[in-house]
Amino acid sequence: METEKKPFPSAARAYVYLGTLVVAYIGIYLCRKNLSVAVPMLEKVWNLNKEQVGTISSVSTVAYAAGKFLFGPVTDRIGGRASLLCSMTLVAVFGLAGGLAPSLAGLTVAYSLNRLCGSASWGAMLKQVPDWFRPEKLAFTCGLLSLSFVFGGAVAVSFAGVIARLTHDSWSAVLACPSLVLALLVALCWT
Repeated sequence: METEKKPFPSAARAYVYLGTLVVAYIGIYLCRKNLSVAVPMLEKVWNLNKEQVGTISSVSTVAYAAGKFLFGPVTDRIGGRASLLCSMTLVAVFGLAGGLAPSLAGLTVAYSLNRLCGSASWGAMLKQVPDWFRPEKLAFTCGLLSLSFVFGGAVAVSFAGVIARLTHDSWSAVLACPSLVLALLVALCWT
């Protein structure tokens, strides 16, 4: 039995949806790339060496890679929108938890869970795009969508730097405050 395909939204609406996804992914990056700004502060406050700080990146990268395999089938089952909203919400929660972490081990767990949950967002976004654009526009729209991680990285590091300056180099604020912005973006994407 063949299901009837819904009509594509207007081009203007489709690009608004795409723009929303770009902003959503920038929000994910706010809670991902902020660690690089917090590292010098963590080294100073917790008296850590490069190897200890490297543990955070190593463990979280393994979690991120595992999530790519884990969340693909989940996204296929529950859909792109639900997966993206869940991913964003959990990244915000674990980003906040990272900012409140009492130790290197706690931060490593929180940041790794942040990355694990964030790994679901790219597939969740890609799952939605074919419902908005005709096949002949998919490569172009995916190209636009991929700019989100370029902009996300730049915006995230800049934003984390502003937070560091305003809080007199509080690593906790650098890791936690972007979660508040991401929580607002969850509300935007929900609507």
